[in-house]
Amino acid sequence: MKRIKIASILLSFVFLCNSCELLNQLTCTHQYKVISEESATCSKNGKITKECELCQKVVTEKTDKLPHNYQSEIIAPDCTTQGYTNNVCLDCGHNEKNNYVDALGHNFNDWIIVSNPTDISDGIKERVCKICEFVERDFIMSKNYADLSVIKEEFDPNNQYDCNSYEDVLAKFNAAVLYMSKKLTVLLKYDEKNLKGLLNRLVNDCSIDFSLAVDATMAGSSITFNFKYDDFASRSTSDIKYTQYDSFNVSSYDKKRDDNFDDFKINNSSLTYEVFSSEQLHYVLEKGVRPICKKDSQAEKVYNEAKNVLRNIINDDMSDVQKVKAINDYLVMNVVYDGTLLDMAYQNYNKLVEYNGFYLEGVFFDKKAVCEGISKAFTVLCNIEGIPCVSVVGYDKSNPKGVGHAWNKVYVNGSWYIADATSNGVIVNDQFEIMTYSYLLTSEKYFSEKYIGTNYTDLLCEDIYNVYALSTYMHNNEVYDLSIDSKDELKIMLDEFYKVNSSPITIEFYATFDFGSSLTDEINDALARLGISANYSYIDNKEYFVLIR
Repeated sequence: MKRIKIASILLSFVFLCNSCELLNQLTCTHQYKVISEESATCSKNGKITKECELCQKVVTEKTDKLPHNYQSEIIAPDCTTQGYTNNVCLDCGHNEKNNYVDALGHNFNDWIIVSNPTDISDGIKERVCKICEFVERDFIMSKNYADLSVIKEEFDPNNQYDCNSYEDVLAKFNAAVLYMSKKLTVLLKYDEKNLKGLLNRLVNDCSIDFSLAVDATMAGSSITFNFKYDDFASRSTSDIKYTQYDSFNVSSYDKKRDDNFDDFKINNSSLTYEVFSSEQLHYVLEKGVRPICKKDSQAEKVYNEAKNVLRNIINDDMSDVQKVKAINDYLVMNVVYDGTLLDMAYQNYNKLVEYNGFYLEGVFFDKKAVCEGISKAFTVLCNIEGIPCVSVVGYDKSNPKGVGHAWNKVYVNGSWYIADATSNGVIVNDQFEIMTYSYLLTSEKYFSEKYIGTNYTDLLCEDIYNVYALSTYMHNNEVYDLSIDSKDELKIMLDEFYKVNSSPITIEFYATFDFGSSLTDEINDALARLGISANYSYIDNKEYFVLIR
């Protein structure tokens, strides 16, 4: 008990002492003296610390920053940059800009043409600013073999689009079909009361050649189009009707690309488009646009197979014409014409659209197709390699209302040429298919003797390329081609041809020498001089001669 009392007394004493000090300060008539001082600058406040000489109370006072000691410089505007006043404090280096003036803008001279546009590449023009000599460069649009407007058209199936004209509706309609959307909604900003007439016009004017059904409903000025796409590339015919003969014309190349090679020219395209079907893939590649395939889609499977073909038949040191010939050779020698499907077409079978032979699937998976599928494959393979190529549709000149035909136009060496890989696989006796080059890199004039095209008519094919000079072989360590210039060269060619251990086999050559009234007489004479006794069949197409052993 005593300890507790003593502690209480001590605590009371401390409290009384502190109270005395506080009371002393409160009642003190302070007499302060400065004990420390920090001068103010333009970047920070000053500080003065004082202490009372009587009660030792310490107080601190702040002093205001000093004004900046600015030195000002006027920066004049130029063509692209604003002008302003730049203020820099000489004491602290603080920088402040104000009094902005708009940039002047370039004052250009007239445009000068650097390079003119071609069928497949943009031209370039330049102009120079009179003030700063800045050079502005712009592209002059190419004559453009491919219409890119649909690919560039914005489209989202979840959006409703305001359309101020029929052309606006058609643009969105095309974009929806290419996207293979199930729905398109537009809000008309112009007068359109005949919904049925509008729908018929859109179907007729649609530039995307996909097989589909479409209907539409109208509520006020809003129209919703509903699309249903046919189940294409879902069936294959049951058999292969024709047997493919080997050909001496097929050039062999050392494979230089590895199995993972992916440095294809199409990857350099500045435009991309997402695809999931083989029809989209063909459309996009025909325009020279890099496809972005949805994972595990049919487009991805076809695209991978097409690239795998190119890894095996194309080398980067080949010229474009050599690449085109290699692609033609592959399609003729590895894809048999689907005669069964053709027979069904003649019978007006109503579900032809389902069969693979009309599509890329027929070529790359079934290895049999009709002209439409082969033409699409030719387009795809060429454009992956960066060789512009389009699919052409038309009809047989002798039978305009009969079954149609499809082929290609391809751009090499600065010119467009006709290429028809289907017709280059000639059917003989309704049993065999043999290689020819009658319609490889030929002219419109020559080709139009048999077929008339209905699209890409503005791409003029005026020249014929001697593809026989691309088919080469070795004889006594010298390289020869199948453009035969003399009787002696004919003998050398036949000598090498009959050494090939394959039968049946064909060879097609181009005779440029004067062989008189009958080339077969020259062939028989050459075989006799070689001591070769052999029967052969042939197809004589003027200068082009196919010998079948």
